[in-house]
Amino acid sequence: MASGAENLPETTKDTTKSDPVGGGAAYDFEQTKPGKGAVTSCYYRTFNIPERFDNPDCFEGHNTKKQSPMYMTSAMEYGSRRPTVHTMPTSFNAKCQNSQST
Repeated sequence: MASGAENLPETTKDTTKSDPVGGGAAYDFEQTKPGKGAVTSCYYRTFNIPERFDNPDCFEGHNTKKQSPMYMTSAMEYGSRRPTVHTMPTSFNAKCQNSQST
């Protein structure tokens, strides 16, 4: 009797290999990268979000001049990247900006 992954049912086999052609998780991630036209509402349940949050491709990363690595912060690196559907908000609650008191 041989033991190993070849005798296991299909659901318990090791699935760590990426399959970009077959529509696996690696392929889905590639489609959500900036510039691919991904829409937030296709990947997450959204509620009452403006069009600019549903379409992250309309935003650009901040173009900063090259910084010395000595003074580079993680926030500067994060802000220089373009947003993806995974970093966009899934809900929007507008706040009234009137200065009237009642």
